[in-house]
Amino acid sequence: MTTVTATDVDSDTVRNAEDNCPNTANPDQMDSDGDRTGDACDNCPGVANADQMDADNNGVGDACDGLANPDGDV
Repeated sequence: MTTVTATDVDSDTVRNAEDNCPNTANPDQMDSDGDRTGDACDNCPGVANADQMDADNNGVGDACDGLANPDGDV
């Protein structure tokens, strides 16, 4: 059993201070778009969006809304 500590909340062996996705386990720390948010918790992993804004709360970052839904319908 893995012990969760205050320094590694998600138990992925990467300390929170260095973890690019501290609440979701991602031991590989993959960050495909280079926005310093790990792919495991990035709401738009193909486009850099450091602020992770999601104004319509659809789970897709604003930076990807136009790509995922080009005609703008809901």
